[in-house]
Amino acid sequence: MYGRDGAQLTYKQQKAIEQVYMSESFYYVCEKEMGRNKLVHVSLHNYIEAVLERIDIEKIKKQKFHLLINKRNDMLQHLLMLFLQRLGCTVTWIYAGEQKDHVKALMKSSKANMALMFSEQGNYFELYDNHSNIYQGTDFEEIDIPDLLLESAGNIYPMSLKLGECYLLFYTQDEKKSFQARWKRDILYRIGKLFELIALQGKTFLSIVEQSPPLYLLCDEVVCSWNEKGKVMRKLLADIERKEEGIFEGVQFKYTEKEWSYIVSDTKQPKFLVYSHARNPVIARENMKNLIEKIRQYQKV
Repeated sequence: MYGRDGAQLTYKQQKAIEQVYMSESFYYVCEKEMGRNKLVHVSLHNYIEAVLERIDIEKIKKQKFHLLINKRNDMLQHLLMLFLQRLGCTVTWIYAGEQKDHVKALMKSSKANMALMFSEQGNYFELYDNHSNIYQGTDFEEIDIPDLLLESAGNIYPMSLKLGECYLLFYTQDEKKSFQARWKRDILYRIGKLFELIALQGKTFLSIVEQSPPLYLLCDEVVCSWNEKGKVMRKLLADIERKEEGIFEGVQFKYTEKEWSYIVSDTKQPKFLVYSHARNPVIARENMKNLIEKIRQYQKV
């Protein structure tokens, strides 16, 4: 599903629309004007050039990356081929996207730097390093957390990967601030920025991952009636008056620079969502557990 401006709707937005359609009140609503799809012709060449303008091509070319990529539809393959050729990469196309063990074996025999296994639509991928680690590409679209909590001052995070429960954030400088929100969700831009980061540091991907402090982001929910939500939120806000300010719709409890929890009310269901962010999953779970207990205590008051 796509919005009025042509941007793809997040999973959360699609579920919200679905709930509106399924609600009883929907049958008494009269839609005065419906949007209509508008065909927009985009030049493949212009699109690739626009992405490359924001990437240090010459630095990446010096690395001479060798990649394994699974064959998908012809349009996606052609797009990737044109983009990666401009970055000086060599590509071996394979048919083993769903066979993880086979991909790992091919990584060893081919001596490739990385493998990229794309979904059928090309909007999701898994990245393999040459040490049998598999990273899931993600951009936090399904997480109800303001970007401000995940960004670093003066930087953006164009690329984030998930390894198990661990979200790895790669902070890179982007001098061109225009269209920042759009570009950080563009898959070619994010991959190009990751290659740029590897090239600038002159290290293997695994070395960069090992030197990046792992950031764990966990989530849980607490059932809370509509009548109690306001009371609980007021008490939570009172708790942080001497510590931190609330962020947008939710409340942030900050412990250290990279360790915090965030509570936000689910607008469609009688519950709170509790997020916990820390360098250690044990600490993240403990902070989340304490806040859930605090919410339950406030419900009893």
